[in-house]
Amino acid sequence: MRSEAAAHDAYGGAGPLEMGVTWTLALLTTLAVAARVYVSFALLERRDWDLYWVTLALVTALCGQGMQTAAALYGIGNHIELLTKSDIVQALKWDWLGRMIGVWASFFGKNVVIALMLRIQGQKNTKKALFLHSIWVSNLLLTIALVTVLCLRCNPTSLWWNKAQPGSCDRISSSFTEVLGLFQSSWTTEVLGLFQSSWTTASDFAIAIYPVFIFWNLSMSWQRKAGICAIMGAGIIAGIVNIFKTIQVQLAHSNKDVTYDLASLLIYTQVEPW
Repeated sequence: MRSEAAAHDAYGGAGPLEMGVTWTLALLTTLAVAARVYVSFALLERRDWDLYWVTLALVTALCGQGMQTAAALYGIGNHIELLTKSDIVQALKWDWLGRMIGVWASFFGKNVVIALMLRIQGQKNTKKALFLHSIWVSNLLLTIALVTVLCLRCNPTSLWWNKAQPGSCDRISSSFTEVLGLFQSSWTTEVLGLFQSSWTTASDFAIAIYPVFIFWNLSMSWQRKAGICAIMGAGIIAGIVNIFKTIQVQLAHSNKDVTYDLASLLIYTQVEPW
């Protein structure tokens, strides 16, 4: 393990831009969540499920942000020819860990809006409630499948970031890891990866559009309705980011300068949960 000063020597290229964008979003989100928690606990004395989900999503996203920061310090965003072998291994390791944590941060973020919608509409409308529950359950199953494959495919797991050691990545013949850009192989893997990514994107769009069906029939001005729906529909941004992330996966891993090209993918990965 290199010293902090030595690790900083690998920091450069697109790394500073990546850190500037993602840490700015992290700070703004942390302040917003802190304000929400304070109002709910101290002023309103309410402890609803969406409050717990947003706290869990924030903590998870910050953990992922910390790991991606370590990845940037070891060279993610910098050109690979400027890095030592140790830099590359450490950079890819922290990037791998950060993206795996990011999958959970994205999942918890969806649950925040779902829990809020369930609280607003109540459980009386069974069909609408089942629709919302089906979104988080299906995404939970896909997230578990993805993380399981990430942990079990290679033996040892560290082969993901250090190909120089003995071992094999054939423990699972097909996986969802294409979504994270961690493995490219068979047609089956690509189809499964595309399905997971498409499902996540569709879920983001569905959650973003859903508030229209709740608020539009309420007794308030159309300007206020439109404003509320626009705020609640910010999940469309997450869906768009996920589309760009999927495209960037192919671009980043089709080039030899992987540490530099991963910077764009890392930005998309970290922007999505924020």
